[in-house]
Order: sequence, then structure tokens, then C-alpha cells
Amino acid sequence: MQKGEDEVLAIDTQPVFVDPENALSSIRKVEGIFELLKGDLLVCDTYVDHKTFDYLALAHKATSIKLLTENVQNETRFRRDLAAFTKQYKIPIEVRQTTGLHDRYVIYPSGMLLFGSSIKDIGKKQSLVVRLPTSFGTEMAKAFGRKWNAATKFV
Repeated sequence: MQKGEDEVLAIDTQPVFVDPENALSSIRKVEGIFELLKGDLLVCDTYVDHKTFDYLALAHKATSIKLLTENVQNETRFRRDLAAFTKQYKIPIEVRQTTGLHDRYVIYPSGMLLFGSSIKDIGKKQSLVVRLPTSFGTEMAKAFGRKWNAATKFV
């Protein structure tokens, strides 16, 4: 099993092309990637809503999640799903808001995923999900940390 996980998240993994003409297949591929993520996750996505939790819930091997965003859409449903996520999955999750974000990515201990669209919108438009090496994740984690430390906690 570990060999399969390593293969899917290996550096030579081809980018996942998210094709709206084959939206369900694209969504399933991205869901499969989230299922393999483990450890502390740093998630940066400019636009989030309650659907973001559908993907984060698949990362059941995560030990913590820090979600940094600029815009929370449909705050009432987002708050509801944040509370439900916390109760059900027992994964420490914190959400903060800041300005000046653009890229969407997930940093995990052995690498980084770069998303061409917001996670909540996977399958709606053409985009890519690209796996980057640990060195990118390490550098981006520093930038994430600076933004995180200056961000406002979402309550």
C-alpha cells in the first residue's frame, strides 16, 4: 500500500488535467490525491466555501490543517461545515483570513500541490493539479507562515 501511495505522490507524477467535459473523472482523481495526504497540511485558497470541506474531509490521515484564505463565500454554511468537520474528524483545523493571496496550494510534509482553480471549484473549469517537490513546499511554507502569522482568525 505504501508503495502505491508513494507512486501517486511521487515527483514524476504527471499533472492531473481537470477537464470539465469529464468533470466526475477529474473530481475522482483529485479526491484520490487528497485521500493520500498525511501529516500537517497548509492549505492556501483565495476563495473557499462549504464545499472546500468535502476535499479536506478526504485527508483523514492529516494531523492538522491550517486553511488560509482571503474570501469565505456563504459564511453561514461555511461555519456550519467547519463545526461539523471539527466534531466528526477530530483533526485540528484553523481558518484564517488575509489579503494579497493569489495561488491555491496544499503543502504537506513530502511536497506541495499547486491547483489551477479553487479547490471548491474543481471540475467547473479547465485547470491542472501539479505536484511539486518538497523543496518548493519548504520555501512556500515560509511564505505561508508569514501570511498566517499576520492573518485574522476566522471565527
